[in-house]
Amino acid sequence: MKSEQQLLRVSLVANMVIAVAALATAAAARSMAILFDGMYALIACLMTMVSSKVVEVLSRPDDNDYPFGYQNWEPLLNAVKGLVILAVGVNTFFSSFKSFLAGGRLPIFSFAAAYALFAMVLSLIMAFLSKNRGRKIGSPILQVEARNWMIGGLLSGVVAAAFTIGFFGEGEFVLYLDPLLTMAMVALVIPVPIKIIYTAFRQLLFVAPDKALVEVMRERYRAFPKDDRIVQSALRVTKVGRVIYVHITAVLFKDTCLKVGELDIIRRDIAAAVVKDDPHTFCDVLFTSRSTEPVSLSI
Repeated sequence: MKSEQQLLRVSLVANMVIAVAALATAAAARSMAILFDGMYALIACLMTMVSSKVVEVLSRPDDNDYPFGYQNWEPLLNAVKGLVILAVGVNTFFSSFKSFLAGGRLPIFSFAAAYALFAMVLSLIMAFLSKNRGRKIGSPILQVEARNWMIGGLLSGVVAAAFTIGFFGEGEFVLYLDPLLTMAMVALVIPVPIKIIYTAFRQLLFVAPDKALVEVMRERYRAFPKDDRIVQSALRVTKVGRVIYVHITAVLFKDTCLKVGELDIIRRDIAAAVVKDDPHTFCDVLFTSRSTEPVSLSI
């Protein structure tokens, strides 16, 4: 958690630098594309501030108000982040479309290109750092940060290239370069917040995760030495943020007589086989003598 918060603080400072530089450049260069880049950075800055608070909340233990922990805050934050980016993108697209129909605009290409080059380099560095750290500690928040930085870096690279062409270009087409570029940027960005929103809402609704993850958990359980007293098993998997919940129902023979301590030993061994020392995976095992589980969940 500590390294996660440290990187979020670095990300916050970098976002603030880009946002201030972009908004100042947009005003000086009269560019809607740079303004969108600045708004994107400003949103990322605000969301990073919220993310750092959510990371602190995630480390809290269960309590009476949140008996199952605070894990739902993570996909909730990602959903809000995606919705805000989507709203700003749609609004910017239609503003640029109106500008295009009105005859376009002529920005100061030299200012815009210099800013875009600076933003591209800083964004790609932050994307690399966030992706590596997010992968190592299994942080969805940092993974979303990395995705946002990568998008920002690619967009800034496109802006730098286009405005460099505009600086040396001549003719009426340069008037339409800024609104067309802005609409193209939005079109490229829109699929990302949609995917973030889709993934976040799936987790909030406890929809089954990727089939690959479910199959990994099934294989771990199958690798557990079979207990002849277990007639049938059913496995449910859900993922909320970085946490994976595995619920196993083990059906025993009706005449099986086991003490609570013996069941606890079986439960402990099954959980150890499924969790494999992953601090973000939790396994619960329920024993019963009546099978009411759907066939699709059987192992």
